[in-house]
Amino acid sequence: MRSLLALGNAHDLEIHQMDVKTAFLSGSLSCEIYMSRPEGFGDPDRPNHICKLKKSIYGLKQSPQYLKSFGHHKSNADGCIYVKSEKDVIDRTSFVILSAVYDK
Repeated sequence: MRSLLALGNAHDLEIHQMDVKTAFLSGSLSCEIYMSRPEGFGDPDRPNHICKLKKSIYGLKQSPQYLKSFGHHKSNADGCIYVKSEKDVIDRTSFVILSAVYDK
């Protein structure tokens, strides 16, 4: 995040910040995905059963595909940064830089 702020300051860029905690919540899945049951949802009679997801959950590895479908590209320098750039009719380039910050 500091790198993005330094970049914005160095190039006199306009910066907007927002927190999105449910960016990838309940998205559609393109394949079958299974997960172990969350703590407290187990069945003592079936301890080895797993869950099949019907919708995406936050942090799912498939989630960045959503960004890529809108033309964003993953940064080579940092896997949590996605960039999208476009040129307008007078050849000016505008871009969006998205940075994922995970709370743990």
